[in-house]
Amino acid sequence: MNLNDLLTLNEEFAQKIKNNDIIDDNSIENAIQELHKIDKIDKDIKDLLLKKYEKIRQENESLKEKEKEKEDLLKKIDEALERGKDGQFIQLEEIEELSEFLKVSSIDTDTKNVLNSRILKLRRKYAPIKATRWDLFVEDMAKLEGIEEINNLINEINTTLSNKNISEDTFNRIDSIYKEVFPIINEKLDEVDRRRAISLFNNKIKVLYNRLNRITDTVFGDWIKKLRTEKQLTYKELGSLSEVSSSYIYRIEAGEKKTPSMAVACALSDALGQDRTELYKILNVYPPSENVVELKELLKNNDFFIHGKLATKKQKNSLVKLIEQIIESEWKDETKLDESFKIRGYIDTFKNSLNN
Repeated sequence: MNLNDLLTLNEEFAQKIKNNDIIDDNSIENAIQELHKIDKIDKDIKDLLLKKYEKIRQENESLKEKEKEKEDLLKKIDEALERGKDGQFIQLEEIEELSEFLKVSSIDTDTKNVLNSRILKLRRKYAPIKATRWDLFVEDMAKLEGIEEINNLINEINTTLSNKNISEDTFNRIDSIYKEVFPIINEKLDEVDRRRAISLFNNKIKVLYNRLNRITDTVFGDWIKKLRTEKQLTYKELGSLSEVSSSYIYRIEAGEKKTPSMAVACALSDALGQDRTELYKILNVYPPSENVVELKELLKNNDFFIHGKLATKKQKNSLVKLIEQIIESEWKDETKLDESFKIRGYIDTFKNSLNN
């Protein structure tokens, strides 16, 4: 190797370190030996290049230590998860130790987030009382000092969530407090807790907003309730006529569910013997043209291309199921995890259909 080769190799090594890619020790040692073999080289340049290689070697050792640390922690977490699958009870103290070890570790932030999610899964499973991700977050924030503003926001949200009816003024006040607290979240929480806090606070603000919508969006539910009562139909009877579950109808009438999809709205309206024109007035939507159909029927009954190839029946069906799962998902804190796994399963099915 000549000097230019070694300089280029040094840059390649530096880029790998920057990308957190571990370098084979022999490669670094061979480069240093090749440098010593060059006779005609300025001493200052040689010393400078040796220092660079030595720095790379030290940084590489640090990367290896972090990788081992990550593997050890991952192994402990996976062992705990496996023991849980086998029916063994995991002590909360052990889970807490894993959490503390993760906090002080030098593992990169992205990996910390992944491992922290697994630890939270363990905590939720073995908590004395059933706990959500939000419950665990509230518990963790209460242990920290100097974040009174964050805990005050948590208390405001919890108090507001305990009320079924939320006024627009209340929502705006909570949203305003969150905006004031946001810089404090960035300043006082570590990277893992910061991402966790922002994600959970955003979810709760969305829940509050949706609850606000439920209050102002009860016209359809009131209309269905009035018609059902006039016809003296039970929830079960209307459910049988419309093929919409009785519990879903109850939630629509109670204002716990926003206006449903057009397919459900039409099914209920038709079952109650109403003209579609009246339904469109209630929903405040323009009447569709005669050619408008449900998305499901549109995809199933029409030809289209995917990556320049005509979509097969299998591909159409898997795409329809994926879209239906996304639309029907409630996407709440307590359901989001399970729903995301279901959606991912339909994505796998759809992607597999493209490869077959």
